Formats: sequence, structure tokens, C-alpha cells
Amino acid sequence: MSDTGPGDHPDVARLIAQLGEVPAFPERRPIHREISEEERNYLEGLGFSDSGRPLQDIVEDLTGPVLPNSMNMAHPRSFGFIPSAPLAAAWLIDAIVSAYNPFSGSWLQGSGPATIELATIDILRRQVGLPETAGGVFLSGGSIANMTALTAARTSRLGEDEWPDAIAYVTAEAHSSVRKGLRFIGVPDANVRTVAADGEGRMVPGSLKEAIEEDLGEGRRPFAVTATFGTTNTGAIDPIAEIAAVASRYGVWLHVDGAYGATIAFSAHHRDLARDLQFADSLSWDPHKWLFQTYVSSCLLVRDRRSLLDSFGTQADYLRDAEADPRKPNYWDYGPEMTRPARAVRLWATLQVLGRRDLAAAIDHCVRLAEVAADRLGGMPDWRVTSSPQLGILTFRYAPEGCPDDALDAVNAAISRAVFESGFAVVLTTRLNGRTVLRLCTSNPNTTREHVLETIERLDAAAKGAISRG
Repeated sequence: MSDTGPGDHPDVARLIAQLGEVPAFPERRPIHREISEEERNYLEGLGFSDSGRPLQDIVEDLTGPVLPNSMNMAHPRSFGFIPSAPLAAAWLIDAIVSAYNPFSGSWLQGSGPATIELATIDILRRQVGLPETAGGVFLSGGSIANMTALTAARTSRLGEDEWPDAIAYVTAEAHSSVRKGLRFIGVPDANVRTVAADGEGRMVPGSLKEAIEEDLGEGRRPFAVTATFGTTNTGAIDPIAEIAAVASRYGVWLHVDGAYGATIAFSAHHRDLARDLQFADSLSWDPHKWLFQTYVSSCLLVRDRRSLLDSFGTQADYLRDAEADPRKPNYWDYGPEMTRPARAVRLWATLQVLGRRDLAAAIDHCVRLAEVAADRLGGMPDWRVTSSPQLGILTFRYAPEGCPDDALDAVNAAISRAVFESGFAVVLTTRLNGRTVLRLCTSNPNTTREHVLETIERLDAAAKGAISRG
């Protein structure tokens, strides 16, 4: 079998240079492209040849009909989803790490990557005020981070004989991965309580207290409540300190889903919003959402690192040579994965490159863009802001007087569709208080004020067009 190094592929250096143009000029690529039938037929017809093909041909396939046929998340007018454009440091380091291909499950096999993971977890836990007993682990996504946290909660709060009576608490605004994670660890939907939320979508602590007391009175075992720090719909922040007080009173584990919102802890002007994260027993955090990382960068922080060891510690005979002390962790003992890539390295590198000032400025810029959009829409007739800008998320609705709400639901969906199909911007819809609204996510640091205002003008034009067509 031949090597695949630069000597066998002299175009590698040129290919790497070309690669740098992809994230550097995101507006040169369409904001969205769907694969054509012709392209699908070509790719599916390639099969698997006996003799192999030149690397250059494969690269041309990838940069032709494969990778460009996707949503261009780095485009500065891509407002439909929270994940933001990765910085060059992230994808470059990702490539370097892939070339080395280190195994980061154990200290024996990857002490360098493990040291970086320790250091990065320490940076994050300090930023949100967790104690020195805290620890954490990088994982394969926010869904797995939530599941891992809930597993630790179950181990910490329940004996195995109590699992059938285990009760967990969420709001309707909780991410779908929370219920999925609960099902995965054996907590059925019937044992998950939906706690009331206020008009902003935030958990009502009094309702949580009542639900816990009712379950205790009926002999059940409340063990975990999941609060959300930055809901997907509106960016709402649950009252963490008040929820923590209720949870602590009844011995319930407080998990906070901070997948994107926790990043506000690095802000210069809005960091105070994150002050209550210090009360969490566990916190999930996705750097690929708002710390400008490539997919997938996700981590879980816990107040006491031993809670992860108690849940995931491995004692197999064939792993004895890899046993570690607390300063030399085997990260396979901190989560569900044995085989792990060195996920923390690219975030660590990004933080090293940016420094605190530039990172804070980028986050504050994103927050300000949502405020700019709210200010502009607030001054336009027929438009209504439906939730205040929070953590770089804004919802709004085209709602001229005299139009029935059901008809306006269809109009707002048509507005989103028209702007999307034009290729100018991605602004998608969601449901808020039973109605269709438009949602703007301004988590890309390369988006400018002009990008936001131009998009609003396009939305307004699409709205007038939808109304005129009746």
C-alpha cells in the first residue's frame, strides 16, 4: 500500500493553499446549495474501484459536487442557526491534529492532548465561577454532553433500586436532546415533568418546587432538573440562582444546558448574565456554537469531577497499564467514549490566538447586531418584535393591523421562504406563543451592521410582495 504523504501527492501544498480561501471568502460561495440529480447520480455511480483513483480527482469531487452542496454557515447573512463561522485557528489546528491522529482516551497514549484538555477545562470552569473541585470532559456534541450530565446526576442522587421511580424536570423550552438523553439512561417520558414557564419562556421556580413536593409526596425520587441558559427559540435565560435554591433544598441535581449561551461568560459587557452559572452541578457547553469552532466541539463541566468518575470509571484488566492519578487523567473514565479524538486542542489554540480582549469584542459585536436589528424593526410600521434581543437572538413578526393571525402565520412563512430562495439570506421561522415568527441569530463575528440592515430591507420587501399577492 503506497504512502499518502506529500511525496506521493505533490499537489498537497497547493490544495492546502486553496483550502484557505474557503473560510476566508465566505460570500464567494452561495449561501445554500442543494445537490442536483445529476451530481447525485455521478457520486452514487462511482462505487469502489479495484485500482483506486488519484487524490486530485477525489479533491475535485469533494470541492465540486460534495461539500459546496450544503448551507454556508460562514456566510455573514446566514442567520437561521446558532452555530457560527469557525476561525482560521480552529480549522487549521483541526487539520494538524488530524495529521497527528492522537488517541486521547488515556494519559499513556496521549499525555499532551490530555494536558491541553485539562488546561482548557480549567479555563472554562474559572470563567463561569465553578470551584477547584470541578472537572469536565470534551464530548461529541451537546446531546451527548446533556446525556452524560444526566447520567452523572442519576449516579450521584439515586441508588440503582430507585431508578424506576426517578423523576426529572424540564420546561417546554428545553432542548429536545434533554428528553432524548433521559430516555437513553432509562427515564421514560412519563417520569419527566414539564415545569411551567413565564411569558419569556423562563422556568418558574415556584412551579418547580410544587412539582418536586408533589412527587415526593407520592413516593417518587426527584433527581435532576435541567435549566436552560439561552433557549434555542429566543435566547431566554432561566433564573439559575432561584432554581438552584429549590434544587439544593430537595437534593436535586441542577444541570444547566448552556450549549451556546454559556459563551456570554467571555463577554466584556454582558458577562454578568453568567454570574449564576457557578451554582450548577453540571453545565453543557458547545464551543462550535459561539466560540467559533469547527464541528464538533462540545464539553461538559461538573462541580465535582468525581461524579464523572463514579459514573464512567473503567476497571477492565487490559487497561491496568493505563491507570492514572488525578493529575494524569484517563478521559475514558470521564465520559461514555473509550476512543476519543483530541477535541480540546483546537479550542485551546483559538483562545491562545485570540486572547481575552479580541474574544470579548467578537461576542459583544454579535450581541449588538441583534440589538441593531431590534432597533430597526421597532421603527418600521407593520413589524413587531416578539421577544427582546437576548444573547444574539431576536424574534419578530410581520403583523400589519387588520390581518388575521392565521393569515399572518402563512405570510411570515412566505417571507422566510422568499428570502431564502432568493439566495440573499437565511432567516427561518419558529413558533412563539402559538404563532409563526421570524428568528434572527447573529452569532457570526464577520457579520456587519450593514448585513443585518440589508437583510431586514429584503424581508420587508418580501412581506409587501406576499401581501400584494394576497
